[in-house]
Amino acid sequence: MSRPEQTFKAGAVRASVFLNTIERGGQTIPIRKVVLEVRYRDKDGQWKSSSSFSLNEIPKATTVLQQAYEYLLAQNASDRQEGGSYTTDQPTPPTGPAPGPGSEDHTPRPADGGAGPRLIGTYQA
Repeated sequence: MSRPEQTFKAGAVRASVFLNTIERGGQTIPIRKVVLEVRYRDKDGQWKSSSSFSLNEIPKATTVLQQAYEYLLAQNASDRQEGGSYTTDQPTPPTGPAPGPGSEDHTPRPADGGAGPRLIGTYQA
């Protein structure tokens, strides 16, 4: 396996960014992917990794994923400034008018009436 371009760690949890490239239309296009894992030692002392997370590891996973996401956004912007292309699987901003008064919101809400999941990233065009 190739070495990661960047790794973000929180305890035993890590998010590693891998860079690959593809050729399209005579251009080299960078494609970055993130691998999320938790590292541990088995009973023989050998390092292993898992994609299953305990209750205490989930906040660490969200932290390193947020860091990886911000890194990907920065790298994507840098790739564009250098005149390169970028991946087409980037988030797209919402289109159309914003919902106005009287529009119905069918977003599921937690039983306690909370606002639901918190957005941890922002879209930057």
